[in-house]
Amino acid sequence: MTIKPQHQPADSVWIRLYISKAEFDQYVTDGGAGSISQLKIIKNEDSAKMAITLPTTLANTTVSEIFSSGNSYVLQGTIGEFSSFYFSNSAIIPLPLNLVTFKGSLQNGTTLLEWQTANEINTSNFTVERSTDGRNFQQIGTVAATGNASTTNKYTYIDYDVTRQSSSVVYYRLKVVDIDDSYNYSDIVTISLPFITSRVTLFPNPAAHEVNVTITTAIDGKVKWQLIDNAGRIVIHNSIAAKKGNNNIVINLNRLSAGSYFLIVSGSDIDQKVKLEKL
Repeated sequence: MTIKPQHQPADSVWIRLYISKAEFDQYVTDGGAGSISQLKIIKNEDSAKMAITLPTTLANTTVSEIFSSGNSYVLQGTIGEFSSFYFSNSAIIPLPLNLVTFKGSLQNGTTLLEWQTANEINTSNFTVERSTDGRNFQQIGTVAATGNASTTNKYTYIDYDVTRQSSSVVYYRLKVVDIDDSYNYSDIVTISLPFITSRVTLFPNPAAHEVNVTITTAIDGKVKWQLIDNAGRIVIHNSIAAKKGNNNIVINLNRLSAGSYFLIVSGSDIDQKVKLEKL
């Protein structure tokens, strides 16, 4: 929030800022402070916005009192002048990098992420993170940064496992890491997967030791699978209680001889046969 008075105070004054319990709980989920007592008021000369572009400092006496009233908190401290104020567990010095664009698109069963940067200074890498609920993210890859450049730089990353996720909507964000391990997050890119159709995918194929199988079904139900050799003999078999969407299993191939096999998957809404090469 930004406070711009007609005249700045001649001496230190109290400031009292409010945050809802829901906002603080989301801050904790995103990796911020572990308790409300760790939260502080920070300030800088930015006009309040989603991304902090100027270094911040802690309010002069940080937070002197914290009150809880129902579903909100009040943070109070002293300041020498009014400007822009944020809540954080520490002062923030933003990365110099300017993330010009960050977008994603679904292409042939994969997600293509593309982003452009400008004014890179001491940037180390971009950590690509994925989520199926928009709140809990996991690292899926890393892309090395140019490091120092005044020109525009273009980057790409392909997520080959997007169709293996258990959600029809997948979320991505970038963790932009500097060489001193400081970091900042990009905005979130959302990818909507097409209507669920029953299918079976194998990865890797050919495979040496094990193969990851994704069985996608449009409804809940029991699904049987069999791995047969070229003579039609069943070498491995099992069944799962499949849920609507993607169901992932791993088949160990260490006891099988090299050659061609077929995975047969059958259930209430699926009946497919996929060739597998064992190395």
